[in-house]
Amino acid sequence: MSRFYSPSTRGFYGLFGVAPPPDAIEISDDQHAALMAAQAAGKVITVQGGVVVAVEPSATAEQLRALAGLKLFQVSNGGISVALAGGRIALVDTDAVGRAALLRLQSRETAIWYQSTGSIEVTQQDIAQIVAAVDAHVESALATWTAIVAAIDAGAVTTRAQIETPPAPIPEWPSVSA
Repeated sequence: MSRFYSPSTRGFYGLFGVAPPPDAIEISDDQHAALMAAQAAGKVITVQGGVVVAVEPSATAEQLRALAGLKLFQVSNGGISVALAGGRIALVDTDAVGRAALLRLQSRETAIWYQSTGSIEVTQQDIAQIVAAVDAHVESALATWTAIVAAIDAGAVTTRAQIETPPAPIPEWPSVSA
C-alpha cells in the first residue's frame, strides 16, 4: 500500500483512501512505522532534503538552560562509588544530606558507613578521600553545566540530546552510580 507524508498538512495519507496533497512524499510501510514510533517518543516529523525524517523538537534557549539546570541537579545530587583502601567501595549520595553526613563524620577517628550493600568501617583517611571524591564530582558537574549554558547562549547547543550528551569540546557529565 502506498503511504504519503505531506509537510504542508503534517499528515499521512494513503491509509483511508484520501488523496494526498501535491507536496506529499511517498514513504514505505516500514518508514511510516518508524516515523510513528519516533513521534510517540517525542520527536517531530519533518522533511529534510526531500526525505521524511523524525527530529528532536526545537526548544528555546530558556528551555534548554532549564533542562541543563535539571540535568545538573540530577547529576550533582546522584550517587558515586568511591574505591577505598583494601578493595572497599563506598557508595556515596552527593546530595546535601550526604554531604552533611560526611561533615559530621570528619570529627571521628572511625565510623560505620551504611550503604545499600551493607556497612563498612571508615577511617579519617577514608572520609577525606570520600569528601574529595564528592567535591570533584560536584565540581565536574558544575563545569559541564557552565560550558553547556555558554554553548546554549552561543547557539552551539540547540537540542535536548546535546544537553544529555554534550558535544566536544564540552566535558561529559560525570557518571552517577545507581
